[in-house]
Amino acid sequence: MKPNILDVWRTFKFYGYRRIAAYSQQTDGPKVSEYMTLKLMRELGIKSRMQKCYRKPKTQSD
Repeated sequence: MKPNILDVWRTFKFYGYRRIAAYSQQTDGPKVSEYMTLKLMRELGIKSRMQKCYRKPKTQSD
């Protein structure tokens, strides 16, 4: 199970444990629950890498 989760994470680094679990349900590999995915991701030391959105400043200065 760990190699499959690691492969999905390497392909989609922005996927969190919920998306990785859903992806494993759709593919031919082993079916892994969300909780088990979270637990294995913690053991592997991997996290999703979300990009922070840029926010335009709302204040105006003259």
